[in-house]
Amino acid sequence: MSEDRVASISRSDLPVMRELTVSNHLLGDRKALDVAWERDGYWFFRDVLDKNAVTRFRSVYIELLAEHGVVTADDPYARYTGASLETFPFRMEPLVARQPWKPFVAEKPVHDFFTYLLGDEPFWVPTVEYRAVPPADDHNRSPFDF
Repeated sequence: MSEDRVASISRSDLPVMRELTVSNHLLGDRKALDVAWERDGYWFFRDVLDKNAVTRFRSVYIELLAEHGVVTADDPYARYTGASLETFPFRMEPLVARQPWKPFVAEKPVHDFFTYLLGDEPFWVPTVEYRAVPPADDHNRSPFDF
């Protein structure tokens, strides 16, 4: 898609997004999970992963953001500091290099959840690109205007 086309997209051009359907209540019912997958094309779970594992995973992101000065490492909300974004790596190449997903999916509670959910050993396909998008000052601006 050309930059001109992307710049011309407004919020009114976008389909209305609905809240994701939570699937927690389907855990343990393979048939219901299969029906939900066919209907929705996804499963969405809340608060099913080990919170300590998620905290460790999150800390890798926060550490990188703090190194670039865009958050303060000890801010539990990771609020943008207002620092210049001139040298900020929006495609997060430094995060890709750290491969934080590997220790996360290797954590026993995380591995066990996905083994249970899938009914087999999970096979992980790494995310090849991460992105960080700073908060927008203009909420009327196109969400595609990075």
